[in-house]
Amino acid sequence: DVYKPSFINKRVKITFGFNCKNREHCGIMMYHKNRLIKSYEKVGCQIKSTSRGAGVGVIGVIECNFLKPAHNKQDFEYTKEYRLTLAALGMKLNDYWREKKEKKAKEKAARAKAKKEKQLAEEEEEEEEPSTSV
Repeated sequence: DVYKPSFINKRVKITFGFNCKNREHCGIMMYHKNRLIKSYEKVGCQIKSTSRGAGVGVIGVIECNFLKPAHNKQDFEYTKEYRLTLAALGMKLNDYWREKKEKKAKEKAARAKAKKEKQLAEEEEEEEEPSTSV
């Protein structure tokens, strides 16, 4: 996905994916000039996902060269740009989660339909076979 901040004239690439090995590790990895500044920053549906499981296992990566790191290089300065970026990341993550959830539901429905059709076809074959008794 791409984030277009209103305060700069550049597009910023955001990469989302799933952590299959450990679903507890989820959030956004925020880099500044290839240095990891914030790891597993929860945004969007991940913040309130303790009971529903929304956003669990989703990892995001963004290069935030437009934000200013704090003096200790372990956080970003809490500016308006930082807050806008987190809000936009939350919306993008929610969209990604909803899209993946819908895709999974469609695949599940398609598999169930195919299984049902296969069972019906097998039942019809059994009814068509003449019984051969001697």
